[in-house]
Amino acid sequence: MGAFFAGLGIFGILLLLVALLLPVIALIDIYRKREDSTGKTLLWIVIIICIPYLGSVLYFLLGRD
Repeated sequence: MGAFFAGLGIFGILLLLVALLLPVIALIDIYRKREDSTGKTLLWIVIIICIPYLGSVLYFLLGRD
């Protein structure tokens, strides 16, 4: 396992951390912003859970009204 992280380098490790944290941050943002309609909120949650990285990016680009 250590050899895997050593092969990534510092840039790869930072990219991995961002990729892992982005869906969590998106879900926290959805939770904190509860004034949206229930259907819209539920749809974004399903998208982020089913396709976490692309869904998170789409949420931050399109879903934050």
